[in-house]
Amino acid sequence: MYFVRFGDVCVRYAGEKWDKDDLPEDTFVIDYDDEAKWSLEDLEKESAQTDFGGPNRDEDAHAAAVIELIRRKGGEDKCLCEDWDDVLTLLEDAESDFDEERRPIIFPDELSLPTRKLIREVAKIEKEEAAFLKNHLNDAVDDLDSDEEKVYFSLVDRGWDARENLLASDLGDEILDGYDPVEDMKIMAAQLLFMYAQTRTKAKMEGGRPDEDLFYAGSNLYGHAVADQLADENAQGDDGPDSVFDTEMEEAVVDFCKHYDEFLDSDNGKDFLESMDEVTESFLKEKGFDIHSLAGAKAAQKFLENAGPEDAFYTDGPVDNEMDEWMGRLRLAAMLRCVKARIEKMINGRK
Repeated sequence: MYFVRFGDVCVRYAGEKWDKDDLPEDTFVIDYDDEAKWSLEDLEKESAQTDFGGPNRDEDAHAAAVIELIRRKGGEDKCLCEDWDDVLTLLEDAESDFDEERRPIIFPDELSLPTRKLIREVAKIEKEEAAFLKNHLNDAVDDLDSDEEKVYFSLVDRGWDARENLLASDLGDEILDGYDPVEDMKIMAAQLLFMYAQTRTKAKMEGGRPDEDLFYAGSNLYGHAVADQLADENAQGDDGPDSVFDTEMEEAVVDFCKHYDEFLDSDNGKDFLESMDEVTESFLKEKGFDIHSLAGAKAAQKFLENAGPEDAFYTDGPVDNEMDEWMGRLRLAAMLRCVKARIEKMINGRK
């Protein structure tokens, strides 16, 4: 018997006596560990269907399904509770944690001028790094000449300073935990990319242009957070998640991609593709394709059909983690849909 609280705390109760009336309000209850009712195949289907993009999206059901799949495949049963009072304590603690003060909601036009300047500086670093990497894609640091080394190490030093200054800004004071620089960079990146999405929506509705500095600064922060985390894990001899989790991630990616085409065909998917059209045009322009012409659009289609996850991002280089591979494949699928729609429209317009 599984109990999920706020899609975060998940408890598996192995006892016999329990009273639903004791549970905190809105606690989700499901009997996924009933193997007679839920076979491994049924559970895998349930996990895919309740995941993001699935036809029966449900965070609570998905959380419990993933935990049960890990347990069934030999992973650690971290959620097991044999005492009913322990179950209630865990769920009630989750409720009190949820009631704690939330992070503030901050809109782009509320950013202070000093913080805007710091964001512009990080965005500038991102563009310079992308340009440098493009010109030295296959070069190691030892392959650079003295002038190129100066440029490289200047970028490294300026990048560190710019990111640290942004993390220490008044925006950072409001949203960051301040315990782990890598996690702080992830949080700041998420905040900036969310703000960028807001400016895109506003530009689409009211005219004008989105604030691209927010996008480039967020991309820089997230990219360096990923690099730093991988470096730390390699230095510690961490082999990453256990094989059970690796299998789970691989299966989740496969299942998600199966449902992704169904999502793109839905009404919500069509709205998503509409919002992706401008992103696709900007991205492909950066890659050298002009999709305003039929020839350019067909060339872009061929590129996307043969591209790998590493080709789905502005920065060049290999994809070395599951999440980026996942996101790369999804970006390619969405951009290919957008390009095909443009080609069809241009062909129909000639008839």
